[in-house]
Amino acid sequence: MLIAHNPGIQDLALALATGGPALAGLREKFPTGALTTVELHVECWRDLDQGTGTATNLVTPRSLESGPET
Repeated sequence: MLIAHNPGIQDLALALATGGPALAGLREKFPTGALTTVELHVECWRDLDQGTGTATNLVTPRSLESGPET
């Protein structure tokens, strides 16, 4: 887990992720209080590089306000 401020954290997530279901939302906006999951496809930290991840989830404060789907 990495916690940081924007725009740095959004820039990092976009640099790491080359695809995934959350990539479009991540490109659009990363508001205060947002959380994103980037799954990294590396064996060790030294293999980490641009494009080695997939943006799998994006949670924004607004998405939490809407409540659970029924």
